Amino acid sequence: MILTNETDPLRDTLYETVRLLRIGGMCEIYEVRNRASGEVFAAKILRDAQRRSPQTHDRMRLERDILFEVHRPTVHHHVVRPIAFGTAADGRPYLAMERLRGRTLQEIAAEGDDPMPAPQAIDIALQILDGLFVVHALGVVHRDLKPGNVFLSRPRGGRRLVKLIDFGLAKVSAQGRGVGRVAPLFISTADEVFVGTHRYTAPEQADPKTARNVDARADLYAVGLVLYTMLCGREPYYDLERHRDLLRAHIQEAIDPPSKETTERLSPELVRIMMKALAKNPADRFASAQEFSVALSQFVERHPSTAPQKELSALEHARMTAELEVSPERQSEILARYGVPSAQALPELHKKLEENVRRTPKLRKKWEAEVERHRELLLKSSRPHRKS
Repeated sequence: MILTNETDPLRDTLYETVRLLRIGGMCEIYEVRNRASGEVFAAKILRDAQRRSPQTHDRMRLERDILFEVHRPTVHHHVVRPIAFGTAADGRPYLAMERLRGRTLQEIAAEGDDPMPAPQAIDIALQILDGLFVVHALGVVHRDLKPGNVFLSRPRGGRRLVKLIDFGLAKVSAQGRGVGRVAPLFISTADEVFVGTHRYTAPEQADPKTARNVDARADLYAVGLVLYTMLCGREPYYDLERHRDLLRAHIQEAIDPPSKETTERLSPELVRIMMKALAKNPADRFASAQEFSVALSQFVERHPSTAPQKELSALEHARMTAELEVSPERQSEILARYGVPSAQALPELHKKLEENVRRTPKLRKKWEAEVERHRELLLKSSRPHRKS
């Protein structure tokens, strides 16, 4: 999509549009550049078809207020950071945000239906819950938590950083701590209109009789669904397609235990934690994101093999590869030094390297050169010194 000054939706603003990133139901997301500083951001702007809808304008303003309040007074690393809010020349509101580099959980899952290793899935769930903790403290319910709204930034030598995005369907209640400028806002919605995503909705959110009164526990049900999907390789009720069937299932039908959906052996304790989050009755779930997070963290403490693994940079991976080739008998020692829990984790590390290489082809040559360089250094240091 080639944009000219006439077709640039952000002409006559502080930002110039670089390219279209994605199109959502209500908004379009662009990569933009600040005209003065040259800094690159992402900008969410209301779609032209939604321009005359007061409701969508209200939702944009509410999302603005939520995000700025979440990051006041300090930045929270697990919620996308807002930069500025304004109005385009044609009257459409836009929200400039940090430009995230990486992919959504939905985009990663689309590459295959293999279950995600438990350490990685638990780490992502814990980071989601960390983001929800501060969101819920403001009295905010996301209401659209799903793999497409869980963004995984590219690792830079550490673990992948999870960011919650798209608060366009969020609800603000009077509950929570001091919420500053985020006041409870009633956005008129017809009783029969469902708000959310059918595959990732809590029973009380799917039921028109209770949908208006959902609280933070609806988001915790969604986290349970996301965790289930990661560990099983597919979501509950995956065989249902019609929206009404999905809503009915979430309200009435029990979710199959993971043992029916995957051949992976999952700890019964982990399954109990996940199924508690997926209880039909909100009163039977965890009471808060913090309580859910504590349960997962205590599980990890009792089962060290499920602890999050360090994500190696390409150079670290290359050096580890060279060391394993030169000294295979020292495998356990080498893996421990690089923060890799066991040899079983190596295939996943190799897979992640391949993902990075696909995105950046030059990386393969650098990786191969570093393996060769480090191998030579190791071999040279292991040769006996000749006496003069």
